Parts: sequence; C-alpha cells; structure tokens
Amino acid sequence: MDIQDVILSFQRDPCLPGWDDPYSVYAQMRAEAPIHWCEGPGLWVIVSYAEAVEHMRDHRFSRQQHLDKLISRFGSGHIFERQKNDLPYMDGSDHAKLRHHVTNAYRGIDFSALRNSRFHSLILVSRVCLVNINLKLSMRLLIFFLSW
Repeated sequence: MDIQDVILSFQRDPCLPGWDDPYSVYAQMRAEAPIHWCEGPGLWVIVSYAEAVEHMRDHRFSRQQHLDKLISRFGSGHIFERQKNDLPYMDGSDHAKLRHHVTNAYRGIDFSALRNSRFHSLILVSRVCLVNINLKLSMRLLIFFLSW
C-alpha cells in the first residue's frame, strides 16, 4: 500500500479499525516520523518508543493538565473527572505512590499458574465473553484475551 494511503487512514483514526495488521502501519509511520497529527480525533500520536518515553518524562506534558482542559471543554459530567484518580492519568509523586502499590499487588501472582486454573476458565473467560457481548470487541482482541 502507498505510504500516503497509510498516512490518510492513520490520520482519520490512529486505532486503525478494519486493518488486519495495524503494527505494520505503525512501523511505516515510525519510518516516516516519530510523531504524527491525527486530524480525525484531533490529537498528536507518538509512534516511537524513544519519543514516547521522552514525552512521558517531560514535566511540561502533564496528564492532569490535559484532563483539566478536557473538563473545561466538555464539562465535569464526563468520564474525564473520574479519570483524574486513575493511575494512567496521574503525574509525579501521586502516580509513583499508586504505581508502587499496584506493582506490589501483582508481584506475587503467578500468571502462568492462573492460566490453567479454574479461575481462568470460569471467571476470566466468562467475563471477557460478557464484555464482548456488550462492547462487540474485534475477534482478534477477543482471541487475545481468551488465549491469555
């Protein structure tokens, strides 16, 4: 596929719904440039690991400030207000404290043992199937969850 077609698809929706292999598209995008403007959703997308790490370490790019902008734009009744207390949207020491607790909680879990357990077959698989009914996940994503 022509790189211009790839870029146009990516700019409309960086999640690339309908693409069988979005990772090859991301690789082409990385070869073109590490950061791209996506007109469809109106946001910048970083497709390079090095630039993503640099961006996350730069204190000028605050996730909390971004949420504050979204709240001022769309109002506080949206999910953005609740996301301020979610780990991926926290900054600095608040993020580090919560991440420490989450990491410790997962540290003692043997995920390979869970995979073949009744927990996996009865709880996880049934929950993922229920979520799929409600959200209509792609078959590739559903297979990923079920094969975990």
